[in-house]
Amino acid sequence: MTTAGFLAFAFAHLVGLSQGFWAVITAVIVIQSSVGGSLKAALDRLAGSLGGAAWGTAVAMLVPHADVPALGVAVIVAIAPPAVLAAMIPSFRVAPVTAAIVLLGAGATDAGLIASAIDRVLEISLGSVVGMTVSIFVVPARAHRVLTGNANRTLRLLAQLMGTLCGCLTGGAKADRVQRLLDATRLAIGRIETIGAEAARERAIRLTEGPDPEPLVRTLTRIRNDLVMVSRTAVEPLTEPALGLL
Repeated sequence: MTTAGFLAFAFAHLVGLSQGFWAVITAVIVIQSSVGGSLKAALDRLAGSLGGAAWGTAVAMLVPHADVPALGVAVIVAIAPPAVLAAMIPSFRVAPVTAAIVLLGAGATDAGLIASAIDRVLEISLGSVVGMTVSIFVVPARAHRVLTGNANRTLRLLAQLMGTLCGCLTGGAKADRVQRLLDATRLAIGRIETIGAEAARERAIRLTEGPDPEPLVRTLTRIRNDLVMVSRTAVEPLTEPALGLL
């Protein structure tokens, strides 16, 4: 993040961007825990910025906002549609922010509006490119490696859950520990799914030669689902005949 922020700052000043801090902020935001995560963050940031800048410019040109009440109406018009879009498509979550910035920070003329929108897109594009480049070349963290570590921890949690369930079936463990482990494994599987998607993204653009992560993610999910079904049986200890068979 430090490297990306500094390089974005330097490049923004070299090319003379009026508000280079947007490039710095974007570069820092883009840096994620893996290259695949950084790529998604960069693409989402670019998509949201382009859409938000275009919408904010249109609202500023078409909706009168010479006084404060009119400007308030224009702000609502600028933010509401991109916010609805962001609720349906999370990749566009930065679009309402960009639209508001373009509307409130632009000059009064159409030329000023267009120039402001272009500047925002250039600044955010610069930050996205810098962040993505730094993520690839400066101490890169491949999602496959992160996935392996998280899969290891998840399997250990599942092993603990399995042992605790056996204890419940024999009367030697408490159900509250089962629930804590179920919650922990649910969160772990959620992380695995996110990192697996990042690993698949890296693999798709040839940033890694690792195997397809989907079978690992799917298998871990199925193991947890199996143990959830067992936990429903382990509410009470088994009777003596069933316990003997077990």
